[in-house]
Amino acid sequence: MDQETEHDTLPWDIDAERFETVRQALQELSIGNIETYFGELLEQSLSHYADDPDVDIGNTTRPQSLPAEMIGGDDAVMYKQEIYLDEDDRIEATSGIGIMYYVARGDRTTVWHGDAPDREPDARVEVFPAPLVDPAPFRDYLVYNLRCQIRDCYLMMGMEPPEAYKVLGHGQYRFTGKYDSFDLYPPYYDFSAEIPGYSHEFRPDLPITWDELGSIVSSEREQSLFDQIKGSLFSR
Repeated sequence: MDQETEHDTLPWDIDAERFETVRQALQELSIGNIETYFGELLEQSLSHYADDPDVDIGNTTRPQSLPAEMIGGDDAVMYKQEIYLDEDDRIEATSGIGIMYYVARGDRTTVWHGDAPDREPDARVEVFPAPLVDPAPFRDYLVYNLRCQIRDCYLMMGMEPPEAYKVLGHGQYRFTGKYDSFDLYPPYYDFSAEIPGYSHEFRPDLPITWDELGSIVSSEREQSLFDQIKGSLFSR
């Protein structure tokens, strides 16, 4: 029905077509606009790697403190940010950061910081901290999250996603529990899951090409694969 009328019949947070429009707008963002709209989210994510000698976070500091009442380690959080489009389907604004955390075993809550437009968002990214130091690969991380969310939209409506969205990885957190709790659903959020027709396709825009990355990796070296490539991936 949704495709047959001019009126929205789906809630915004499960509207696959709406999410795809946002995904395309996000994919087209310049480096400057990534920093404008998602710079705080990038810094918040990177702040989790302040003590990791393999990740060059530069002068990054944590914009928003983690809630004192949260349980679990600092990494037991997920970050959210809502996205708003203009009439030309370009990103016009974003909300402040939402921090989702555990207050008790199995019980999560979200606290929001900053302001947001007084209207319904067009999409919301939901991501875990990641050691991505540059805006371009971080943008691709958000784009991939929306791609996984589009997958979730189709699955939760009882439909098999189109081929472009048969991907593995975290989408909407609220559906991760369903994948975990009901035998009806495989673990689509698990990028290493073996689900026929689905694959993990996150390929961020790296500071070096994939061919260059392949040239620095050798199975004959004593170093692990991670140790061989970390200097190229996590340095500025």
